[in-house]
Amino acid sequence: TPLMKAFVDAGHSVWIVGGAVRDVIRKTTPADYDLVTTANNQQACDILVTAGAVIYMNKFGVIHSNARIPGSKEKTIQVQVCTLTVPTIEQDLLKRDFTINACALDHEFKFSCEKAEVFYHHIVANKPLQCPGSPLHMFKDDPIRILRMYRFSQALGLEIETSVRQAARDISPFLRVCAKERVLAELIKIMQGKNTSQILRMMMEDGVLQQIIPELA
Repeated sequence: TPLMKAFVDAGHSVWIVGGAVRDVIRKTTPADYDLVTTANNQQACDILVTAGAVIYMNKFGVIHSNARIPGSKEKTIQVQVCTLTVPTIEQDLLKRDFTINACALDHEFKFSCEKAEVFYHHIVANKPLQCPGSPLHMFKDDPIRILRMYRFSQALGLEIETSVRQAARDISPFLRVCAKERVLAELIKIMQGKNTSQILRMMMEDGVLQQIIPELA
């Protein structure tokens, strides 16, 4: 895309990553786009502003922007830009929550690395939800990912790999110390999804629902 090319022309590597890649592979329209770049935050802001994007940065250093769609004077797309915080894009992908969100393409829409191609085939084959790395470590880093696991299973119609589901059971007590706003946001998305009763039943079987609604224990 012209926006990615702007980063490359400025001498930086850039990749489109995560859910947007998954959605394109599954032939659905992404709600937004995530870019990872070797540019630092100031350089990324300069590039985005020069490209005509309206930007702001959140407290985590993620740059949010409204970038104009090529050929349109009014339509824009939501783009989030993060600076690469590890030496390689492959290491970045291995830190992500699930393999369905761990595919990356460069500005020529080629696979960023060998792992990205492997994870691409996970998406195409509709394999059960898996983690790029250790599911225990992934859930410990952010227990909210447990709720995201059920939501992705629900939204994409995917089974959950046995080891991943067991790790979710093991780490679920940590959900009690997560911000209630984050827990509620994920629960609302699950309640608004399809096959809600089936997902809630699975969460109950795994002891997860009892952690966030203690009255059910």
